[in-house]
Amino acid sequence: HDEIIDQFNAFVRGPLLEGIVRSMGKEYHISFSLCIIASLPIFLMGLAEVLGCDGQGGCQKSADKFGYPSVFHYVFANSIM
Repeated sequence: HDEIIDQFNAFVRGPLLEGIVRSMGKEYHISFSLCIIASLPIFLMGLAEVLGCDGQGGCQKSADKFGYPSVFHYVFANSIM
C-alpha cells in the first residue's frame, strides 16, 4: 500500500501541481476573477439571508427584532454590510 500512496503523492506534487499552477498561477498571485468566483458562495449566502429576512418568518419581524424602524432600513442596512 505504501507504494500506491507514494505514487499518488508523486502525482499530486508533480504533474497535478504543475497543471494547477499553469492554469491558476502561483498561490501568491490570484486573478481578480478567481477571487470573485471563490467568494461567490458567501456573497450569495448573504444575499439569501437578507432577502429571506434571516428566516424570522417575515421581514417586519426581523426589522423589529434587530431594532430597525422599517423593513426598508433593515434590508438597506444589511445589504451594505
